[in-house]
Amino acid sequence: AASPVLGGYIQEQFGWRENFLFLFLFGLLIWGLMCAVVPETNQHLNPEATKLRVMMKNYWILLNSNVFLGYTLCACFTFAGIVAYITIAPFLFQNTLGLSPLEFGQLTFFTAGAICFSGVVNSFLVMRKGIAYMVGVGALCMIVSGFSMLLLAFLGKLHVLNIMIPMTLFSLGAGFTFINAFAGAFHPFPKMAGMAGALYASMQDLTAACSSGLIAAAKVYSMQSLAIILLLLSVASLAAWYFLAIQPDESRGEYENN
Repeated sequence: AASPVLGGYIQEQFGWRENFLFLFLFGLLIWGLMCAVVPETNQHLNPEATKLRVMMKNYWILLNSNVFLGYTLCACFTFAGIVAYITIAPFLFQNTLGLSPLEFGQLTFFTAGAICFSGVVNSFLVMRKGIAYMVGVGALCMIVSGFSMLLLAFLGKLHVLNIMIPMTLFSLGAGFTFINAFAGAFHPFPKMAGMAGALYASMQDLTAACSSGLIAAAKVYSMQSLAIILLLLSVASLAAWYFLAIQPDESRGEYENN
C-alpha cells in the first residue's frame, strides 16, 4: 500500500524516471542483504530433480492434475484482473478524472486494505468452511464487483468512488482467492513444491502479462472497459474453480525423483 504513495511522491518531486532509479537501488540493497544474511535452508538437495527427463515428467503430472490446474487458473485470472486495474487505473484516474500522481497512489489503500482484511477474515473461516469454499466465495465477490462497476459505467456514473468501491470488493475476493488457491494447488504435491511453485508463478505472471499487454495494445482505458475485463476474468476464475479445482483427480501420477 505504501509503494504507490511513495512512487507518486517521487514522481511529483523528481520526475517519473527517478522511480526506476529508486527501484534499482532498493533491489541492490535487498539482493545484498539476501546474500549476506539468508542461508540455504534445504539440507537434502536432490541432484536428480534438475534432470530434464525428470522435470518434464513432473511438469506433465502437474498439468494433468485438475486440482493443481484449477486452483492455479483461479489465481491466474484473479491476478490478471488486478494487473488489468493497475494498467488502466493511471489513465482513468489521472488523465480522465484529473487526480495527481500522489492522490492516485493513495487509492491503493482501498485495494491493499481489502486484501489484508480478507486475510484476517479468511483465517477465521477457512478451518470451518475449507479451502475450496473460500475460493468460490472469492470468485463470487469478484463477479459482483465487475457487474456492479459495469452497471455504474452504463449509467454514466463516472466517479472515483464508483470505481474504487467495486474494486475494493474485487480485491477482497482476490484476497480470498490468492490465499486459498495457493494452498489448494500445492497441497497434493508436497514432494515437488519447488517445481509446483515455479509453474504456478510462471503461469500467473504470464497470464497477467498477457492481460496488461492486450489492454495496452487495444488502448482501452475507460471505466466500462475495466468493468468488462474484471467481469470476464472473474467468471473465468469461477469456471476454473467449478470445472477443475473441486473435481477429483482421476490420475495424479507419481512424483519421480530418479
